[in-house]
Amino acid sequence: MPTSTKYTQKQSRRGGNLPPAVLIAGMMLVLCFTLSMAQEWYHPERDAEERELLQTEAEKEKKEKHQEAETGTETEAEPETEEPVQADDFDSQGWLDAWQELPPPEPRREPETRQERRAARQEEREAQRERQRRSWYVRTVEFKGNETYSRKELTSLMELKPKSWPSDPVRFTNFLLNSDLNVLRSFYRGSGFEYAKVTLNRVDRDTTSRRVRVLINVEEGPRVHVGDVTVASDRYEMGHSEMRRLATKPGVPLIHQNARQDARRIKNTLGQRGFLAASVEPSIDFDSTQNLAHVTFNVTEGPKAVTCKIELEGNKGVRDIVLRRELAFKSGDTLNSRMIRNSERRLYTTGLFGYVHIRPMFDSARLVTELPDSLYNVQVRVSPTEFFSMQSGVGYSTDEGARVSASATYRNMFGLGQGLTVSGKLSQISQGAEAIYVIPWFLFLPFQFDTKVYYTRYDNAELYQGVFDGVRLSLGRLTNYNFLYQVWSQWEQVRWVRAPVDEEIGPAGVPDYPTQSIGWDISYDMRNDLFNPTKGGYTHLGVEVAGVFGGHSNQFVKVTLDNRVYFSRSKYYLSMALRTGWVTPYGESEVVPVQSQFYGGGSTTVRGFPVNKLAVMPNDDPLKGNYYVFANIADVRFPLFWWVNGALFLDAGNVWSDFSEIKSASQLFDDLRWSAGPGLRIDTPIKLVARLDLGFKIDRRTGESKREWHFDLGQPF
Repeated sequence: MPTSTKYTQKQSRRGGNLPPAVLIAGMMLVLCFTLSMAQEWYHPERDAEERELLQTEAEKEKKEKHQEAETGTETEAEPETEEPVQADDFDSQGWLDAWQELPPPEPRREPETRQERRAARQEEREAQRERQRRSWYVRTVEFKGNETYSRKELTSLMELKPKSWPSDPVRFTNFLLNSDLNVLRSFYRGSGFEYAKVTLNRVDRDTTSRRVRVLINVEEGPRVHVGDVTVASDRYEMGHSEMRRLATKPGVPLIHQNARQDARRIKNTLGQRGFLAASVEPSIDFDSTQNLAHVTFNVTEGPKAVTCKIELEGNKGVRDIVLRRELAFKSGDTLNSRMIRNSERRLYTTGLFGYVHIRPMFDSARLVTELPDSLYNVQVRVSPTEFFSMQSGVGYSTDEGARVSASATYRNMFGLGQGLTVSGKLSQISQGAEAIYVIPWFLFLPFQFDTKVYYTRYDNAELYQGVFDGVRLSLGRLTNYNFLYQVWSQWEQVRWVRAPVDEEIGPAGVPDYPTQSIGWDISYDMRNDLFNPTKGGYTHLGVEVAGVFGGHSNQFVKVTLDNRVYFSRSKYYLSMALRTGWVTPYGESEVVPVQSQFYGGGSTTVRGFPVNKLAVMPNDDPLKGNYYVFANIADVRFPLFWWVNGALFLDAGNVWSDFSEIKSASQLFDDLRWSAGPGLRIDTPIKLVARLDLGFKIDRRTGESKREWHFDLGQPF
């Protein structure tokens, strides 16, 4: 895991030496750039047949050499035909000039000593550089006759395209040229231009810069539209609403890919109705006089399978009840694709199996389409994964400093799929350990019951210091639609706690009472990845009520809301988030305990401000707030090179002592602190993201630093 070195705020404000985090990031960029250049230089594309072909063409190129020297450019005209470009039309690898000056290759002897191997590698690198220097590259690709699709749209389908930053230049070869012509023909004909022709006009070569200009002729011809759409089925009648969902409709251009997707859509609909062995084949009849296509989806339904006996296979070490309770069907149910999909998803969610496959056991001696509707056994085949796992990590962040974590998990206690996890974390400001026992089905009901015992020590003299331990019991369920709801109860004991005394509140601002609370959480998670999301969204609402049972306990109400959305377009990603929270004491409590209040600033809230110092007291201590708003308005990521991505962000937010300080929406907006800046994201092979952000305060105040560096692992939200 990436590491760095902590720097002081005082150095950042002076603008003196660069922080060690910046130096480490710079070294990482240099390493990434060196590896990417090495990867670009190393292209093992040599082949004996290519060498022989290039030597044969050497004489032809030599005759044309005088003409190239006089004109500086050469034009090659090709007949407008769809025949492949032959090897003698153009140098297939662009290495002709290099090979014509080299002697025929001799049998290669494998080096034996270290010096020979080193010399061989050096010789190979020099030869590779010479071949690259002699290679031909694409300057422009132009089209003639394209009316429906623009040059940009057609070029995006090709391998041969002009260099665009930050990609490498594309080497010209006849193989890629023929491949691109075939791709363009398939694209046009798949888009309804059944009579389209795509041919090579000519290739112009500039011998001075060794760049080529490719000109391609396009004859689109008339476009075929859909005449009528029919679903031919004996037992299945497609409704009007289902027909409207098809992409292949009367009057629209004929797109072959849409027809294939509609066939899969019809097959999925049949599967949901119980026809698991159904097949759908699209057929297209063309009317050349009117340029219309009549599309027919030929359906073969197959049998409906009523579940007879459920056969389990491969569940070694896992009791049968663990599998059967996760199945969405039982004996006597008519099996459909939705039941199978939900059952497989639920079995994977247990974390016990690396492979799950559910299928009805049809008679293999007969064609499936000839079988009748009947009772069939259903096979559930699984392959267990490793039940025991250990994880550990070492890292650094500007928020916590150096940190170490470790955890051990066993997922199949007593063969019932119950899990036990023991973990610990150690950083410069906090230390903690916890043990969690998970019962997936509590009292034979589909509700997960968790028991957590924890110990935490927090040591931040500017914020608070203390030792806390407790027990948390929770009961909840994750539905089929990524919707999680949970109720919980927690008992937290305060061993000791210290905090800077607020002059307005006095010693009462540091209560050391225990906290007995209940709460509930509701979340909806549609992210495509938990650690590096690029699509989807996440919403969480949490409510906590402390001291509701009376007794010697802190009493407060706490509500938090977290909403995030993620968008992607090509290789560009946009993330946005809005987080807010409110807490207030009630009953006998006059203040909220410091460990339950809100703080802002740092790499995961509002960048550009020191950790926990988005809002500060007159003595520069962090403000202990009862209300906060963090608005990550935009976090844009874009590729640079190799594993390195760039980022630009805009954050806003603040922390208030109490919600009553905000008199209007305009005042809330005026109180927000703003920051923006660039960043780097380095994707590691272990799917973690090393993140470096430089935040600048937009509304900088007197005495504040201009910028803050933030280094951490993972995305900011």
